[in-house]
Amino acid sequence: MTLTSCCPSHAANPAIPSLVLDIVQKQSSSVGQCLAFAMESITQPSTEASTASVFQIGCEVPPITLGKFGMRLDRYCQCSLSCFVVAWAYLTRIRNTNPELFHTSNLHKLMLASLTIAAKYCDDITCTQKYYAQCGGVTVAELNCLEMELLKLIDFRAHVNETEFRQSNKFLTLVRDTLQAKAPH
Repeated sequence: MTLTSCCPSHAANPAIPSLVLDIVQKQSSSVGQCLAFAMESITQPSTEASTASVFQIGCEVPPITLGKFGMRLDRYCQCSLSCFVVAWAYLTRIRNTNPELFHTSNLHKLMLASLTIAAKYCDDITCTQKYYAQCGGVTVAELNCLEMELLKLIDFRAHVNETEFRQSNKFLTLVRDTLQAKAPH
């Protein structure tokens, strides 16, 4: 399996750390779990968001944990592994400008929307909108709204430059190491 990157210079620069390949090779944590753990690490402790957003409409915290939801998206969405790094870059941008969106009631939808957009931007072959919606447990109409809102939140800048990719990759590497340290041996 090769690392597909949204960063055009990645093919010419193999020195970019291969976090996602390490995750797959070691199999102690899925890349979806790493993304979930990273999201939880920056989430505000309160479960009630201070402002309403499309990520909260009709939103109760799903019965599936964020880690299992991440594993589900990892397994069924068929995204390239670098999509998770790019999705984290999007989420970091949003966290820096709209920290109030990071509440337990929003995390599943934020993850789904960021990963879907990352897949559409990065991957040559993607699943249908209906399939992504089914994987995420939402309707197609809701996923469309989530994607549009997320694109607005990142100012429609889907490209992740090399520096941002490296920073996201480095952070997710730390998350992976933390999860591996917690895993029973």
